[in-house]
Amino acid sequence: MKPCSASVVQAGDWVVVDGWLGEVVFCSLSDSYASDYSKSEWPLDEYQGIMIRQVGGALVFYELYWFEASDPISLEWAIDRPLSK
Repeated sequence: MKPCSASVVQAGDWVVVDGWLGEVVFCSLSDSYASDYSKSEWPLDEYQGIMIRQVGGALVFYELYWFEASDPISLEWAIDRPLSK
């Protein structure tokens, strides 16, 4: 897998965050939101980071500081994408 930056991922991208595969449903850093995750429902004063929908359907929000910490979590482009959600 190839590392990527939290500022370039877009809604619909498949990534692996800290070992967990998921589809980006929104990324406030790139101002990209899936149609069923409107920006108005996820205000920037509360949600600065990336929301991922894992293969099993779980939503996980990763705050920006987790990617910028002195020991940041990993963020990589997913090579394999599941065939169904």
